[in-house]
Amino acid sequence: MMNREFNILYNEFHTSVERLRAGSITAKKTLQKGLVMDRFLQSFDKFLEVIKFIVKEHNVNCDFPANCIKEAVKFGLLSKETIYLEMLEDKYKIIQLKDKRCPEDLFLRVQVKYIPLLTNFSKKINNNYMD
Repeated sequence: MMNREFNILYNEFHTSVERLRAGSITAKKTLQKGLVMDRFLQSFDKFLEVIKFIVKEHNVNCDFPANCIKEAVKFGLLSKETIYLEMLEDKYKIIQLKDKRCPEDLFLRVQVKYIPLLTNFSKKINNNYMD
């Protein structure tokens, strides 16, 4: 069980993922999909912060996102790193797209692959680390 700081961080992450999920369901137009991509970026950043916090509690630092994902696999927080490294790669693609149209395949990967992964991670953290 973690401290108050972690509880706040987890709640921010959980809320971010829920907003991402809800927004992705109703997004039909380009602007709406752009907002979903922004929410994905926020959720992914919170996801990494949660991982950093947990591994730091075990005296392990991870300064780079890919390193944090690898450490999370070692700690059993994530099942396999490959898909999360793909998610990280897509995060960078989204950042590079700023103010440009988001490709449909990228939006669909966020909607179909990444939102369920982030949702399941949130549930796992809630079940194992929250009071």
